[in-house]
Amino acid sequence: MKQNCCHIIIRRLVMGRYRQLLLLFGFELVTSLNFRPRVHTDVPHGARNEDSSHVDDSNGSLTEVVGGGGRMGSLWLREPNSIAVPRGICPGSFSEPHNPIYVAVPSSEWELVHDQTRLGRQADLVYIGNGLLQEFQRSSTVVVPHFGVLKVGSDPVSSPSSPPTFVFGRHASAISAFLTRKGIDVKQAVTWKEISTHAARKLLWASIMWVLCHGDCHSPLNMQQVYAQRSEQLEELVKELLYAISRIIGVPQDLSSTLKYLRDYSLSMPLATPSKHLATMELDDRNYVFLRHETDSHPQTLHRELLCSASGSGGPEKFIVHPKLKQIRISIPQLQLSVYGSKNKTQQSSCPNRVAVIGGGVIGSSVALHLARKGVKEVAVFDMLPDGSFGRTTPASWAWLNANQKSPLSYKWLNQMGMRGWRVDP
Repeated sequence: MKQNCCHIIIRRLVMGRYRQLLLLFGFELVTSLNFRPRVHTDVPHGARNEDSSHVDDSNGSLTEVVGGGGRMGSLWLREPNSIAVPRGICPGSFSEPHNPIYVAVPSSEWELVHDQTRLGRQADLVYIGNGLLQEFQRSSTVVVPHFGVLKVGSDPVSSPSSPPTFVFGRHASAISAFLTRKGIDVKQAVTWKEISTHAARKLLWASIMWVLCHGDCHSPLNMQQVYAQRSEQLEELVKELLYAISRIIGVPQDLSSTLKYLRDYSLSMPLATPSKHLATMELDDRNYVFLRHETDSHPQTLHRELLCSASGSGGPEKFIVHPKLKQIRISIPQLQLSVYGSKNKTQQSSCPNRVAVIGGGVIGSSVALHLARKGVKEVAVFDMLPDGSFGRTTPASWAWLNANQKSPLSYKWLNQMGMRGWRVDP
């Protein structure tokens, strides 16, 4: 039965019970940006976060975490008033300007996150991880971590012998205070050159240790086992890469001080084993960085052998550069949100004149409403039940808005965005 779009939507909107649910499941609402949920991490029922038992964002102090599902990201989610940014949402949309946005993703995604961030908020980005620093990060904050997070949600692992974690940028003081409370030794770098040098040394560690832990052995080794069983090979590999790291930093590097740095950091978490999966995903931004500086007079024979063994590949004969999709931002003013995505080259640019929506419940009505808002001239809603039945699922719903103990995490985000969207666009 075909029904007039305006007629059916108005009838659903005047019913308060269904009016509350309308935007909860709207397709634009799934990408809502300015919500501020109360719960900042998936703490088991009955457990209290050691930093904050609840979140109060009334003072605008909400912070965002990009990559909150990973080990390092989970640490920053434990900061009071923090929220993980779902995929598809522009970073910088949940928090007020001048609040940090933690970026705990592989270095290969740093530039993509920068481009996806809402305009005017790039300076609030805080990059955490292993990778060479780039010019677009100069106005942001950088953290070169010298501690480990061995599993999601666990405390950071370090020791007094570990090199300090270095921070640089506008949010350096706040980050130093947070990490100090976690027992991490932190120092603030003074110049961009200084933090870039520390980042390059940390990248050397990330490129060397994983191939030694996973290469030429039946089972992965931890840091302590590498130094017990492969210390000579480690020294030989460092000698081989010393020319490359010196060129990257721009200053000749000393073998003994480099070996000491690697040993101090590695043995600060003796039972840790670097992730092979993550390392192979980041080859272009880890080991290939050093291979690009290989010359006839400075070959990297051992590096190539260990890399082939550890990765299980035929070897890095050529560098793999993945094409980057052009990201576009889309603003939806009535919900105060922005989303990002890649443009489909085959997608028609013109708006269709007529659209049919199958299903007259809350979801179908919401889709029809937003299509009309987007400029579709004629929207028709079809439902197998008589007019006024509102589908099958909608009448059975309690129309209860909440975001408590929802699983999986994406479902909880959907509920949180629905609650915020209802307040912004009732």
